[in-house]
Amino acid sequence: PTRERLTKECPDAAKQDEIIKRFLEAIQNGTNDIEGLMKGIAKDLGLKDRAVFMTIRLAMTGEEKTPPHAEVAALLGKDRVVKRLTAVLNSAPSAQAANG
Repeated sequence: PTRERLTKECPDAAKQDEIIKRFLEAIQNGTNDIEGLMKGIAKDLGLKDRAVFMTIRLAMTGEEKTPPHAEVAALLGKDRVVKRLTAVLNSAPSAQAANG
């Protein structure tokens, strides 16, 4: 997905990055409570749950409407989820400025 699509629910690119980084770290460490994880991220960052849920949904699938996150993550598999989220992080304006 393009960065513009992520800004619909969470317009702050730095917070988008933080959401994705925290989610990635938890997935790589084997978390099974994806919904609890995302609610915790929202609380920690002072965001509405929807902002975190949509950021992760769009980063994982590129779609606004999907089955529950845990089901999508299970179907895609850990490696594919990590690859997709990492690609979104690497497309971030801050990453492009650092690399350009």
